[in-house]
Amino acid sequence: MKNVFITLLALVSIALISSCTKSPAENIVGEWKITDIQTSYEVPEDQMEAYNEALNGMKESSKMIYMADGTYEKTISEETTTGKWKISEDGKKLMEQSEDGTNETVNITELTDNKLITVSELDDTQNTMTFEKVK
Repeated sequence: MKNVFITLLALVSIALISSCTKSPAENIVGEWKITDIQTSYEVPEDQMEAYNEALNGMKESSKMIYMADGTYEKTISEETTTGKWKISEDGKKLMEQSEDGTNETVNITELTDNKLITVSELDDTQNTMTFEKVK
């Protein structure tokens, strides 16, 4: 009888822990700021200082807000866009459609309660962006 009780208690504990796990769509809801940007683009040495200044400015002035209703507001370098977002069923792609009809899809390599890492490709350049949840 004691073994049955212990087994039942273990199963209930596992069920409770599993039910507390958030889906990718629930994890992404909130306000995010850029904490790191990596690119495969090789910046010429004579442009490196200006490039780094631009990246730092982008990190300081950019934010993304994903709302539970599937809409977003994104401000990058003082330019704000709004639209709709969704995450693929497997949680590996974030798709955005801005109000002007522009579509963007990025790969999600990590998504937790407070960290988001995305990878996008444009032409032959791969960009990895790391975000931290603010709210």
